[in-house]
Amino acid sequence: RGRLVTAIGKAGDDTQVDFLLEQALRSPDDPVIAAAGEALGNFAHIELPKLREVVKRLISRYGEWVMKATQPDPTDPNGPIDLEPQNARRTLAAVRDKWNTTLGKLTGQAFSDAPDWQRWLNKTKDWMPPGRKN
Repeated sequence: RGRLVTAIGKAGDDTQVDFLLEQALRSPDDPVIAAAGEALGNFAHIELPKLREVVKRLISRYGEWVMKATQPDPTDPNGPIDLEPQNARRTLAAVRDKWNTTLGKLTGQAFSDAPDWQRWLNKTKDWMPPGRKN
């Protein structure tokens, strides 16, 4: 399924952006999440409001995984088992490089972690993608 999602992105059909974004944000499969994020890197040409929304939502989701992944694992042997930090670390390992590359293609910036992307987005609300003018 990940290869299929990547192929959809390479086809460059702008009508598939919503589908790819949905897969990137909500798929239960890490390879599909990573592939959908990577595929979105092929759409730097879409209309500016839509592009800004895609970037904003990718950065937000990326930040959620980082936040969950940095939570310590539970240490109480009698407490409930919380697999969220472990799952978030696994997802981050699968998506980090591909999503950083995609965000770089879409924004013209180069960061390697979600907090840096979020900080940039907060400071630069009216950013322009590379090669575009107002």
